[in-house]
Amino acid sequence: MANLSYLEKVINRLKAQRAGIVTNAASWTGQPDTPATHQAHIDAMELIDADIKLLENQLSQKRVAAKLLAEQKNTVADATELRVKGIHATNTAKWVDYGTEDPAAILAARANRPVPTKGIIKNVMDDYDGIGFIVEGQTLTDADTYEFEKGVAANATDVNTIPAFTHLKTSRKVSLVDDDVAKGQRCFYRYRGINSKGAGEWSEPVSRVQ
Repeated sequence: MANLSYLEKVINRLKAQRAGIVTNAASWTGQPDTPATHQAHIDAMELIDADIKLLENQLSQKRVAAKLLAEQKNTVADATELRVKGIHATNTAKWVDYGTEDPAAILAARANRPVPTKGIIKNVMDDYDGIGFIVEGQTLTDADTYEFEKGVAANATDVNTIPAFTHLKTSRKVSLVDDDVAKGQRCFYRYRGINSKGAGEWSEPVSRVQ
């Protein structure tokens, strides 16, 4: 949600002034400022405040729907990729025509690769549904998979004391969604790349409070 404190600040200021005008009505006779004019200003600001909150709620719902649709359509792409591999099973070089990597070329490229370099976590953000975090790491050229670890701080305000880490997920993707996050809890994350030569160095920890 957007921070609408700037609206609330002016609304409260106008309400206080309106109350003062009502209390000292005799002193305000003939002045352009009346309880009614101030109420009109307040109503206008509260209306746009409500409109913004409604639009933010609708956007949040659309994001959730888009995420679900992407997951559904990804299964369509998975099914097509399986058919590509079946049709061109004897000529895997044709896989690249469909955006699928040729396994023979992959094996050749991997033969002399080094251990993955140290990456950085680019972003830890609130999930679109407001529950948990989306953790996004930097793509590492020589990594086949990525291992993520998580640590929960004893004190949510302490950003310097790094807690003990436990395994969170190993994935071919360089991002993940962590829904196991309590409100007011500070979570630290780190990750590293892994390939046939071994595991790279852990990234520097990054934290966020839900």
